[in-house]
Order: sequence, then C-alpha cells, then structure tokens
Amino acid sequence: MNQPVFLTAILPLLAGVGILFLLVLLGRLIPGSTDTKIVEERTPLSNREKRLRKAAYRQGIWVLLFLALLTIFEFMAAHLNSAVLMFLIILLKGGVILYFFMHVTSVWRAEEAH
Repeated sequence: MNQPVFLTAILPLLAGVGILFLLVLLGRLIPGSTDTKIVEERTPLSNREKRLRKAAYRQGIWVLLFLALLTIFEFMAAHLNSAVLMFLIILLKGGVILYFFMHVTSVWRAEEAH
C-alpha cells in the first residue's frame, strides 16, 4: 500500500469512524440520556410527527453524504494545488453547515425570533 495515501486518506477516515462510534457509545452510556423506547411510551407520537422526524433524519444523512463528497473533492483539489478551487469548496461547505445545522435562515423569520 502506498504510504502517503494511507496516511493522508485512510488513516483519518478510520479515526473519524472511530470517533463517531465512541460518540454514539457515550451517548448511550451517559446516565440521564433518554431511551427512545421509554420516551415513546410516555408521549406517543402522531403519524405526522413520525414522518417529520424521519424526513429530518433522512435530510441529515443526505447533508452528511454531501459534505463527505465535498471533502473528497477538496482532497483532490489539494493534490492539484488549486487554492481557488479549494476555497470555493470550503465556502460551499460552510454555507451548507450554516443553512442546515446552524439554521441561520430562522433568524429572519418572525415566528422564531431570538
């Protein structure tokens, strides 16, 4: 195996998967975390709420995959020594994060004033 590819691509990917696994495991082990089965027994969800949660989860997965794809493009642009292309990809990734995860558009809505 080519060592630079292993050190720059595969090793960080494995480290990221390991960190994600540890975060999920910690979320399950921390006392006081809610078990979904217990929450569903206390407050039954309507079909509409279930559909909205599934849609939000599906949207989060698509955003995650899109950001991963942009990261791969950014990695390839780094090997091409294209700083302009990398900067554009970084701006696009930042915009996606602002829109989907930080909900910046809700700041200008009247019903969700902060």
